[in-house]
Amino acid sequence: MTENKPQPPMRAAIMPVTPLQQNCSLIWCTKTMKGALTDPGGDLEKLKAGVEKAGVVA
Repeated sequence: MTENKPQPPMRAAIMPVTPLQQNCSLIWCTKTMKGALTDPGGDLEKLKAGVEKAGVVA
């Protein structure tokens, strides 16, 4: 039997960026799927891919 677990109100993912592997955080609302990147630091294409993979919108 499968249960539909409620989603947490917010989710987060950490994405290492730049050659120094600095951490950038993607934080989003699971209801609206709107999110923000904190401390992006670089690697724009990698960050855009991570946002798209998570299904987050601007």
